[in-house]
Amino acid sequence: MCVTTFYMPSFQAPGKRDLGSSPLPFLTMWLASPECLAVPSKALLFEGLKRGGAPMELAADSRQPHPRERTRGIGLRGAVSLFLMVIVIISVVAVTLVTYLQARRLAREEIRKRLLTAAGTAALIIDAERHAKISFDKKQPNAEYKALQAQLREIQKRIPDARYVYTFRLNKNNKMVFVGDSDESQNKSQLGEVYAHETPAMRAAFVSDAKPRAEFEFAMDRWGVWLSGYAPLVKRNGVVEGIVGVDISAKQVLGLEKQYLFVGLISSLLISIGLMPFLYYATHTVTRPLFHMAAELHRLRDFDLNSTTFIKTRIRELNELNNALEAARVGLRSFKKYIPGDVASQLVSSQVEARLGAKKREITLLFTDFEGFTTLGEKLPPDELVQLLNIYFEAITRAIEQYQGTVDKFIGDSVMAFWNAPSDIPNHPELACRAAIRIADRIKALNNERTQQGLVGLNIRIGLHTGIAMVGNIGHEGRLSYTAIGDAVNMASRIEALNKKYETSILISASTAERLGANFQTKHLEDVVLKGKSKSVAVYELRGERIDPRDEESA
Repeated sequence: MCVTTFYMPSFQAPGKRDLGSSPLPFLTMWLASPECLAVPSKALLFEGLKRGGAPMELAADSRQPHPRERTRGIGLRGAVSLFLMVIVIISVVAVTLVTYLQARRLAREEIRKRLLTAAGTAALIIDAERHAKISFDKKQPNAEYKALQAQLREIQKRIPDARYVYTFRLNKNNKMVFVGDSDESQNKSQLGEVYAHETPAMRAAFVSDAKPRAEFEFAMDRWGVWLSGYAPLVKRNGVVEGIVGVDISAKQVLGLEKQYLFVGLISSLLISIGLMPFLYYATHTVTRPLFHMAAELHRLRDFDLNSTTFIKTRIRELNELNNALEAARVGLRSFKKYIPGDVASQLVSSQVEARLGAKKREITLLFTDFEGFTTLGEKLPPDELVQLLNIYFEAITRAIEQYQGTVDKFIGDSVMAFWNAPSDIPNHPELACRAAIRIADRIKALNNERTQQGLVGLNIRIGLHTGIAMVGNIGHEGRLSYTAIGDAVNMASRIEALNKKYETSILISASTAERLGANFQTKHLEDVVLKGKSKSVAVYELRGERIDPRDEESA
């Protein structure tokens, strides 16, 4: 008696999307025969299965504790509720912060727009020519100065938010000095007084582009804290005589920001209250189907494959999980037909039970062979020979899969692959030829590396043919193999063998060459009567592509 432990592989059926490793437990089969490991096919089969984790033995008198009996911790419903509550709290905090910043920005933008409009309007009202006639004689202000003062007070009255309206001029030392001021208090600016708190926006207003400017941040001087706007006073000859400034108190700006913030906080609070029912609904919607799915997984762990449960939910991901669960159940039934005994593994990508049968499909087939491999096999030890083959097979397989090909089988030192099955690929001849070119390039690079290391390399020969073949599950009900058979397969193999005669690397048939675009470089060799054929077949050498569309980074 022996115990043989099998591992559940991550299996991908041809033409389906790999859904990854199944949540199914690992399989262990107790065999009553003492010769259970003496059968080579079983030993090789289960040694080659991809291991998914620690095995679990199922003996008649012993069984591991149920996972639910061993697991302790917070329940799923509590975890989901806690998670959603944390998300809501974080969301409210984030919304509040964003609301504050947005309110501050909106308030500043609105105030700046008012300042730009007010300053621009004031610049249009004030006559720059008369402004230039104002002298700095403080004892005897001229008539232009008095008119300007009255005009500034009138402008201030027309602008509700304006606290001060004033004008500046640059003196001989390029300093900003006050000219006019709407303020009538004793603390008002004096004619010719130098302004000691100059800002970049004020200096930028002394440009003859006639564009108003406004501060982005508050500015402070001896009169208070303000947000200000400026506009140039341009004379008829285009010279900037001075600038007019409009001040709005910081209290007014902050008051407007508080209004925006209050509205934002109320909105956040209402959103939080509105999310409370969603918390309950989301928790119930997520956990209820998961509880059912967990029960189904325990049935699968015990190989109860006869039940069928469909769980309805509005959550797409849970529907996909439920579909994957059912696909795993179908896959286990199907995989029993590929492997002798009561061993089950998953076919998570296939949602139909595997059956005997094949269909006619046009496919492009590829055969490879290594030159002089038989002779090399007599010289190298078996372990080195296998290691060498694995290195070259990896390069070949990656190239085939890079161009959407399906590796059918490894036949000694040969590889058989095909395109356009099981999935439809409209340009399968081109993809197959690109894969062949890619294989030849990789083998050449691999040989160069091995030569530099003093190791032996292998030269590859490739043959391609496009034709009709029977593709599907071949074998019997107890053991199936997805493969292609028919005359097209034999044609591809015969064409590959012709490389030895013509001393070429890649040969393709006429049916493949006719389907290629103008980018491919081919050369017609001759018409050949292949072994077992009565009619001749045109054979072409595939030399490469004029424009290489291959993505080297994906290699």
